[in-house]
Amino acid sequence: MSLVRFLRKNNKKLMAVFVILIMVSFLGLGQLMRYTTQRPNKEIVAHYGDNTKISNAELGRARTELELLQALQAPAFLQSSDMRGLFLSEVLFSERSIDPRILSFLNQSIQKNGLRITPEQITSLYQGTAAPSTYWFLLKKEALEAGMAVDTAMVRTLLNQVASELFNGQTYKQLMQQAMQRFSMSEKEVLSTYGDLMSVLQFARMTTETHDATTSQIKHMASWTKETLSTELVQLDAKDFLKLEDPNAVPSESALTDHFNQYRAIAPGTLSTENPYGLGYLLPDRIQLEYMVVKLDDVQKTIAKLSAQDLEDYYQRIAKSVFTREVSSDPNMEDDDPNAPKKEIVLSYAEVSAEVQKRLIVEKTIQKASAMLQMAKPMVQIPLAEEGAAAKREDYTFSKATSALKEAYPAVAAHIGITGLLSQSDMISDLYLRRLVASGAGNAMAQLVDVLFTVPPLESTDPSLMSMPNPTLLNTMGPIRDQYTRSGTSVAGQIMALIRIVAVQPSIEPASLTDTYDKNGIILDETQAPKQVVLKDLIVEDVKTLQAYEGLQAKAQELIDLIAAGSWDSAVKQFNTLYGDRIKTIPTDPNVFSVQPKQLRRAPDSQMAQMIAMAKMNPMILGYVNSIRADNTLFETLYKIIPADQDKAENVPLTVKSPADYSVYCFKDVSVSRLSQQEYEKTKAEMIVRETQIAAQSYAIVHFTPDNILSRMNFQWKATDADDTSDANAPEN
Repeated sequence: MSLVRFLRKNNKKLMAVFVILIMVSFLGLGQLMRYTTQRPNKEIVAHYGDNTKISNAELGRARTELELLQALQAPAFLQSSDMRGLFLSEVLFSERSIDPRILSFLNQSIQKNGLRITPEQITSLYQGTAAPSTYWFLLKKEALEAGMAVDTAMVRTLLNQVASELFNGQTYKQLMQQAMQRFSMSEKEVLSTYGDLMSVLQFARMTTETHDATTSQIKHMASWTKETLSTELVQLDAKDFLKLEDPNAVPSESALTDHFNQYRAIAPGTLSTENPYGLGYLLPDRIQLEYMVVKLDDVQKTIAKLSAQDLEDYYQRIAKSVFTREVSSDPNMEDDDPNAPKKEIVLSYAEVSAEVQKRLIVEKTIQKASAMLQMAKPMVQIPLAEEGAAAKREDYTFSKATSALKEAYPAVAAHIGITGLLSQSDMISDLYLRRLVASGAGNAMAQLVDVLFTVPPLESTDPSLMSMPNPTLLNTMGPIRDQYTRSGTSVAGQIMALIRIVAVQPSIEPASLTDTYDKNGIILDETQAPKQVVLKDLIVEDVKTLQAYEGLQAKAQELIDLIAAGSWDSAVKQFNTLYGDRIKTIPTDPNVFSVQPKQLRRAPDSQMAQMIAMAKMNPMILGYVNSIRADNTLFETLYKIIPADQDKAENVPLTVKSPADYSVYCFKDVSVSRLSQQEYEKTKAEMIVRETQIAAQSYAIVHFTPDNILSRMNFQWKATDADDTSDANAPEN
C-alpha cells in the first residue's frame, strides 16, 4: 500500500493522534493525565446511606483532594492537634503502615494519660479494606450531613499563619499559586477542601465529646483512685506447706485424670470464677526453628591486627557522630553546671584512641560474621516458589552449608540445630533467642520472637510488628543480629544467626497427661542437658499444691487459736517452731512466718483491661497481671468486711483465702483510708474534666476505625455481574 493511500485510509485516526500530541506539547504529560482522569465519569461504583450513589468520578476527585491535602501538610496539622487529629491523619495518609515514632508516641500517651485504647484497636486502624480516598469521601459526607462547615475565610487565615513555618518561608500567595497550578483548582476549591478536613475533625470532636461522665462514675473513680487499705498480716502459702509432705507421694491416677480433664482446654493463667487458681494445660501456639549460629567472640579472634592508618581513618569517619560532647564555654564554670553556657567539641583522637580501636574491631567482627552467613544463606534458602518446597528441604540443609563455611572460614565454627516446638514464653526464656532482633521498614526493629509468631496461620495484634517482614514456613531469615551488638564496643557473648521456621503448631489441647515436650532452644554447648517437660509431672505438682491449699484453712485456724491463747508475737513464734523450721529454705532465716505490713489499692478496670491486652502480646507478664487481679479481689473482700461508718475491721484476727496465689492470709489489722466528702468536692471538677478528656480521646479511635466508618455510613460496593462485592479496592480511575 502506498503512503498516500495509507494516509487517506487512516485520516481520522492520525488526526486523533496529532491532537493528542499537540495537547501533550501545550499541557505537558502530567496535566494531560489529570485532564483525562478528571473527565466526567458517571459510572456508579458504590452506594452509601439510604442507597445514595457514588460515582467513579467522585472517588477520583476524593483521591485528588487527598493529594492536595498532603501537599498542604495536612498530616502535620492533624498530628499536632490531639488523638482525633492523629487517628484521622493515620487513616487518610499512613498507607496502612505505622511509623514507629507514631506508635511510640501513642504508647506513651496511653500510659501517661490512662487512655482506654488497646493494641488491637491500634492495629485495626491500619487494616482498612478500602482505599484512603473512600474513607475521605465518606467522612466528608458524614460531616456535611451533620451540618458541619468551616468558612473558607477561616481556612485562609490558618494557612496564612502556618505557611511560612510549614513551607520553608513561603508566603500564602506563593503556596496557593503552586497548589492551584499543580491541581488545576481555584483558590476557593483549595480552601474548601482544607475546610472539609477541618469539618471532619470538628464533627469527630462533637461526636466523641458527648460521652460525659456521670456523678456516680466520678464518685466510683474517685474512691478507686484515692482509697487505700492498710493491713498487717501473716501469709500462709500452700507451696511452703507442700514441703512438709512426702516428696515421693503421688496422687491417685483417677485424681490426676480428673484434674487433667477439668483444665486441659483452659489456657494457663486464665483466672475466672470457675477457675480461681488460674490452672490450665491448653498448649499455646508453638513454633519449631532450624538455626545456624556463629559466636561473635570466635569471629573476633580472626580479625587481623589494625593498622594506625585504619584507626585514624575510622576515627575521622565517626568522630562527629560518636565523639561530640557538650562542654561549658566558660572556663570558670564546670561542664556539668546546668547554668553554664554550652558549646560542642569533638574529642581528639588521642583522647579516644582506645575506644576507636574497640569500635573498629567490633565493626569488622560484625561485617565478617555477616559475610559468613550471607555466604551460607543461598545454600539453605529453599526456592519456595517451586512445587514441593518441603520435599526440597533435604537439598538445602544447614549441615551442607556448614561444610562449605568450614572450608572458607576454618577458624570459626558454625553451630547448627533444631529447637523443640517452642511457645513464645519458651523462646523469651531462651538465653539466645530472646536477644535476637529483626529489622523492618526504615529503621524499625522488633524482637525476633515477636516477629516469628506472626507466621501464618498465627496472628498478632501488636501494632509494632506492622512494619516488620512477615515470616513464612521454611523461608530462611537473616543474618539476624544480637540486640546487644548495637552497644558498639564489645561483642562478648553475642551471636549472629540464620533462622527458619520448620513447623508451626497452633494452640491445641494436650492429647494425654503423659505427653512429653521438647523445650530445647538454641544449644551452643554440647554438654548442655536437654530440656524435656513431662506434663504428668506438672499435673502431679499442681494436684499436690491444691491438696495442700485445701488443708491450709486448718493451719490458719491453728494460728488464730495460738493468738487467742496468747499474743501475736508469741503465736507467730510458736507457729515458726511448729512449721517454719521444717519449711525454710534458708537455714539462717529465723522467721519463715512473720507479721508483715501490706498496703492495697484497687487497680481501675480500664487499667486492668490495658494490662490484660498487653499480656496477650507478652505472656511473660501474665503472672504480674494476675497478681494485681488477686490483690484487687483481696481488696474487695476486705473492704466489705469493714463497716461503712467505720475505718477499721472489728472482727480481727480474721482469715481470708486467696486461691490465685494458693494462700490464706491471717490479718492482725485492717484499716481503710476513705475519701472524705471534702476531698471528693476538691477533686471532683478536675476528675470530671480528666475523665471526659480520656473518654473523648479513647473513643476517637473507635470513630475513625476504617470498618466503623464503612458500617456507620452503610457503604457498599456496587455488585458486579458475578455478585462479587468483596473487592475492597474498587477502581477509582
